[in-house]
Amino acid sequence: AKFVQALIIEGSVTISVTGFSDSHGTKAQNLARGRSRASSVSTYLIQQLMAIAYSDALVTPVKSLGQAMPTKSNATAAGRATNRRAVIVVTLT
Repeated sequence: AKFVQALIIEGSVTISVTGFSDSHGTKAQNLARGRSRASSVSTYLIQQLMAIAYSDALVTPVKSLGQAMPTKSNATAAGRATNRRAVIVVTLT
């Protein structure tokens, strides 16, 4: 909610969401998991923006990089948990 409120202050923005997963499973499964994660975040953002009638944001289609670009080692549970994430990029337009 605080993130959405910050968008209002910035004005017109483009938002992109990329999902990631850990390395457990096949590459195809991890791409699907990353896409699902990004889609959930994107859907939430859109719902929140619509709830406050904020129309100056364009949310681009989500994408997934699956298990690519891990931030921590997938050898530990903590590392895998960190790698399961969604990254939001906001561009002022």
